[in-house]
Amino acid sequence: LCPISTKVLKYFTIKKNPHRKYLKDKLIKIMICSDDNGIFGYYTVTYDYIVLKHYWKLKNKDFKILILNGLSVINPMYRQYYMDLFDALWTKYDV
Repeated sequence: LCPISTKVLKYFTIKKNPHRKYLKDKLIKIMICSDDNGIFGYYTVTYDYIVLKHYWKLKNKDFKILILNGLSVINPMYRQYYMDLFDALWTKYDV
């Protein structure tokens, strides 16, 4: 899911992006990724997460699903490190 680029390229508005319906689907794991952030003037997917949280009105548990789906595809050699880091940070900031 590349919310910024699909909006810029006029495929969908962020709010009406059809991929939202898959957020809680156990068989389809949507995650945030990028086509080419450099084209759009930023170099991380942080802004993509921010706009989805805003436009989709995501609750923390839904936001967490997106993040964990993304972490699940990290190279297995590094995955546990990032999962542990995420768990520590999420526990610290989850309200």
